[in-house]
Formats: sequence, C-alpha cells, structure tokens
Amino acid sequence: MNIYEPFFNYNGHEYHADDGTELLSVTGICKSGLGIYQYKRISAKAEFGTNVHKACQYYDEKDLDESTLDPAVGLRLEQYKLACKEKGIIRLQNEVRRYHPVYLFAGTIDLICKINGVMSILDFKTGKQENWHKWQTAGYAELLKSELGELDRYCLYISDSGYDLVKHDEPNNFREFLALKVVAEIKKNNNY
Repeated sequence: MNIYEPFFNYNGHEYHADDGTELLSVTGICKSGLGIYQYKRISAKAEFGTNVHKACQYYDEKDLDESTLDPAVGLRLEQYKLACKEKGIIRLQNEVRRYHPVYLFAGTIDLICKINGVMSILDFKTGKQENWHKWQTAGYAELLKSELGELDRYCLYISDSGYDLVKHDEPNNFREFLALKVVAEIKKNNNY
C-alpha cells in the first residue's frame, strides 16, 4: 500500500506531487468545474469556518483551551460535541493530505473517523448545504481508497443552534467529480 502525501504550499494553497507536478485541489475542481467564484483572499465567512474547524480539530486532539474561543465559535463547537455524542463520531485522524497518483488531484480531508462503527470521512461545514459537497466528499474518499478501502462520506453542517449530519452515497458521485475535473483542467489550461 502506497500513501501519496502531497507537498502543500500554505501561502498559495497549492498542492504538488513528489515530482513537483502541480495538482488541482478537490475543492478547486468542484468550484471551477461548476463556475463557482473562489475568493483569492480569505473572506470573514471563510475565516469563521476555518476557526470552527480548528476548534473541532483541537478539541478532538485534546489541545484546546475553550476559554479562549470566540463565543460564536464556541456555540458551533458545542454542536460538534453533541453530534459526536448522538451520532457516534469517533475521531481517528484530522487534516489528512493526500494526492491521487493516476488522476493527479489532491486534497485535505477534515476528518477520518468512525460513525457508528463504520469507517468514514467527514467534512466540516458552517454554511448551507450545497449540491457540490457530494462531489467534494467523493474526491476525498477516492484519495484514501487504496489506503483504507471504501469509506462512508459525510458532511457535518454546524450552526449555532444545531447540526445536520448528511451522508453522501450516490454511486456516480466520483464519476461526476472526474467530469468536473476535466472542465477545471480545460479552464486552467486555456485561461478561462
């Protein structure tokens, strides 16, 4: 079993394979393929989502001083804790970066976990449900397939007052993700 961990450039949010090849990201493929605008700089909304994600990660890793949290982030963390308790979410590994050696794309999986005893991936979301999230989780699951086999795929939508754990299990999602990848490559190679 080979594990393909990409080089990740934090400043440009770029992934590269072992040989230096630049790799498209899973999220970038979905957004570009669908024509969804991507901010070049981090918006306040994106920064908030990142802060919630980090709070959940550090909580899982037992490395969080909750007294330092912004109250809005703390509310979302409480919903994450509730989801873990009610849905049987057990963290195995956070922030897992991989790339696919054949399809040449990369991504960072928020959480590898067990949900009610089943190996799964989970992506944290602080915004509304979007149709493209199913293709995002399909891309992430494919990055781990040679390493962990078939995985259940979820997004956890966390709000101030609740959570929604949504399973993605449509069999054509990865094939559709690959179609988005082709469109994203065409746009990139032709400066669209």
